[in-house]
Amino acid sequence: MKIRAVACFIVLMLSATFARGQRVELAALGGGVFSSASSLGSIDAAGAIEGSVALRIFHVPLAGLYVELPVAREFQTGASFSVTSLLCPGVCTTPAARPKFSSLFVAPGVKLKVGASLPLSPFVTAGAGVAHFDQTDQFSAHSTSNTPVVQFGGGADLKIFPFVGVRAELRDYWAGAAFGRLGRQQNVFAGAGVVVRF
Repeated sequence: MKIRAVACFIVLMLSATFARGQRVELAALGGGVFSSASSLGSIDAAGAIEGSVALRIFHVPLAGLYVELPVAREFQTGASFSVTSLLCPGVCTTPAARPKFSSLFVAPGVKLKVGASLPLSPFVTAGAGVAHFDQTDQFSAHSTSNTPVVQFGGGADLKIFPFVGVRAELRDYWAGAAFGRLGRQQNVFAGAGVVVRF
């Protein structure tokens, strides 16, 4: 009986030591991006992948602050825009051809994680960087554009093993609109994947 109690104590102490020593997180996620629509049209949902690296810079027993570099790649998606006639604005619309684009978001920032040593650890994140759009318009003309992006979101990590877990995440990359349109568009990444801590 005493041996079991001592073994349980040693396992708990080692787990706490490993949790304290795990300063770096690498994550790989797959999912989709859902972009906001403007009053003139809509943007299709698209598949996406996201990778991130995070380094813990400060922690207390139940929370940790990380610097993080997320990189998300949205695969090619289409858009439907209507062109309003100048002769009857707001009444006559003609459907335009469907332009296509893909995007890349790089937005370093900070992440606050609660309960890093617990089995389930929620987190929130925010940052800023650049969005890159690779576009083909309705006339098959190819162009690229860069625009500032702000990212914010959250999620949770579920520990499976001491150094490995699964992550579910929802992150909004709020960027300038694709195709040179005015305004900004939200690009919400929803995904899940694996996180490794060391």
